[in-house]
Amino acid sequence: MKTNKFEDTIRRKLESIEPDFQEKDWANMQRYMRAQSPPSFWQQHSSWIGYAAAASVSMVMAFMYVSQRTQNNHLTADVKKLQHQIEAIKNAPTLAEKPDTVYLIKKGDGSDELIALSAADNDIPIAPKGTLASRKTVISRGGANANNRRAENLAQPVSDIVAASSNPGLANVDGGSGSAGNNDNFVQSSAGAERLTIPAGIQVGLQQPVDIHNNRFDVNKMKYNLVNRISKHQYQQALLASNIQKSALPASGKKTEQVAQAETIIPKLDLKVPYRFGAGIATDGVGKTKSVSGEVLIARKFSISAGISWLKVKPMEFFNEKLFREKSRRDFRGEHPGEVPVALKVYNIRVDPTVVQIPLTVAFRNNIKDNWAYYAGAGTNFTVSAKEKVSFDAKGANYAYMNQHFEAKSDVPLISSVNLTMGLEKTWYPIVVQAEGYLYAYFNQLTPLSQSAGPGVKVKLMYQIGGKM
Repeated sequence: MKTNKFEDTIRRKLESIEPDFQEKDWANMQRYMRAQSPPSFWQQHSSWIGYAAAASVSMVMAFMYVSQRTQNNHLTADVKKLQHQIEAIKNAPTLAEKPDTVYLIKKGDGSDELIALSAADNDIPIAPKGTLASRKTVISRGGANANNRRAENLAQPVSDIVAASSNPGLANVDGGSGSAGNNDNFVQSSAGAERLTIPAGIQVGLQQPVDIHNNRFDVNKMKYNLVNRISKHQYQQALLASNIQKSALPASGKKTEQVAQAETIIPKLDLKVPYRFGAGIATDGVGKTKSVSGEVLIARKFSISAGISWLKVKPMEFFNEKLFREKSRRDFRGEHPGEVPVALKVYNIRVDPTVVQIPLTVAFRNNIKDNWAYYAGAGTNFTVSAKEKVSFDAKGANYAYMNQHFEAKSDVPLISSVNLTMGLEKTWYPIVVQAEGYLYAYFNQLTPLSQSAGPGVKVKLMYQIGGKM
């Protein structure tokens, strides 16, 4: 009888054989490599970067607080000064209106001089103060007395002439001579004007009589001895009134049309807060970013911005799988099962990542002057999609190289990073230009060379609609 003792022995030996390399040994080796490998830049300096960021934010906030406190103190001082001025104006006594004085003058006998009438010769009643339009200084021809003068004037009547008007705008006084302009409404306009004081003893020479029956004045040259009686205060008041009239003239039609055309270029929207939208470009040590963003100034000191950005990470190149594993600490074949031939050796690995994100930032801002402003903000990025374009060369059995490429999804979380920004902006309404520096700290590595994107520089060109803050 034949026994199977030999087969049983062989089977027991084969069952007792264990592979030299098991899964637990692979895990132990991975732990050993992580413990012995040098720490990355972020692991080594992350604490110091956090301290520096906190210190910089604290310094910026302190500077903003001091600046705002100084501006508030200046505004408070200005308000108090204005209150004192208003109280001084209210408490100032009102000046009483000076009564007008009317002097009657007449033409002397046998001469062309006008002399002031005395109280005895003044037989013309003076109108009360309320009826300024009826006040006239009558110049009549000379005679022995008032009755003779009236009788003589019947043959050659001479009109009554208003000779009391102290408006310097109606008479040009230069070197003792003057001229009366041609004005139809001279009597009406001079009725309410300030009267010129002509005391007794002052003589006025008249070359030609003035006829106002037809409401027309001829140009007459007069020699006034009253030029010394015009005070400096009256002259300054006349100049001031003339300047006010000139400044009150309406603008020309052409200029009005140009202003209207310029206003129609900027759309007028009933928006309570300013809205901005535009595009930007950024560059840093990881890659280049193109973005379209919008910003809302929710208050004078705060703003919220959001948009969409396309981050193109710098391509990563590895000569073979060994270098890929050492630098990225990932298994090339294990991450892409079915895409890499098992029996072929892989060379010239190239990985080109692309990430589409939605950045959301809240910023504190402050205006400086001349439409300049600075701001500092913090935010995050929401991942929309993350892809990698992978290409490699494979070496076949007959030493023939073939190139293959494919796309794969990257392992990027929904909230991918923490963002810190600080920058300046200049406004040429409605155009806004912003330049800022930033630092993005990603939770997962976009590239094995660096975990954070930055420091980087971003420039944005935006268009503002709505009101100004």
